[in-house]
Amino acid sequence: MKRAVKGKAIPEARTRDVKQDFSKDQLAAIGAVALAFNDLQADMEALLQVVVRMPGPLFLQICSRIHGLDGKIAIINTVIDDAIIAKKEQDELKSTVGIFADFKINRDAIIHARIWNAALGIGWNSERRAQEFEVLLEANALNIFYDHIVWLQKAFSLIGNLLGSVLSLNALALGDQNRPSFEEEIRDRWAQFQAHRSRRRSLKPMPKFPTEDELLAAENQRLANEIAAQPDSYQPWLIPRVHQTYFQRNPSIYMMMRPQMSSALMDSISRQPAQSNPPPEDEKNEGANS
Repeated sequence: MKRAVKGKAIPEARTRDVKQDFSKDQLAAIGAVALAFNDLQADMEALLQVVVRMPGPLFLQICSRIHGLDGKIAIINTVIDDAIIAKKEQDELKSTVGIFADFKINRDAIIHARIWNAALGIGWNSERRAQEFEVLLEANALNIFYDHIVWLQKAFSLIGNLLGSVLSLNALALGDQNRPSFEEEIRDRWAQFQAHRSRRRSLKPMPKFPTEDELLAAENQRLANEIAAQPDSYQPWLIPRVHQTYFQRNPSIYMMMRPQMSSALMDSISRQPAQSNPPPEDEKNEGANS
């Protein structure tokens, strides 16, 4: 949901009034992502408490002194390696836990972003060593990310239940009469985790940053809507603001926008010649001299 700025950045287009630049849906989605991730972080720390098997008051003292979230994830993965025998099951659990780190990168980019191009839903922020990033803040993308956060919350809860049962079983003697009940419980909880893991496929894929053509199409759509809202007599004078060459190269975009345009606007676009490179300086000079 973010990309490093390489070369020319997206043009800045904003009023600096957040409530005017972004819709209520966008602002609500940003707040939902921020709050849901806070719950996700609490769920991750609850999972950590399960695997280290510490009482609440002592755990809070120790957890607050572990440096960074990466250290907490590393402890969880170490316990998974120690408690789970099968390599395939270890990898499935650790890959699910590892999603947290990717989500944190996205969450951090979103909550630290400034609005940059309001019409395109693009934010901007800078990180270490002055590295600049563009951030996707479009409402639909934010809501998809939110759905994935909620999915991971449930996954952490199921992993905690599973590992709690596994650790309890591993603490029993081989001949303990309670082992069969724990083994059955582990099978049930593993099945619940697998079923939930497969449900992620039903979610929309995590959003990716738009391509340059997609951004240009969105900007042209915005400009065309703005032009179409003007009186017919003014529209041809505003055409230079729209990239005619892009329309000619992408007729499907032109056809998609056509119903929103007046006849004067459509005629002007269709008559507009494709932009070409300017003549060399010597040719211009020859023409002037003649």
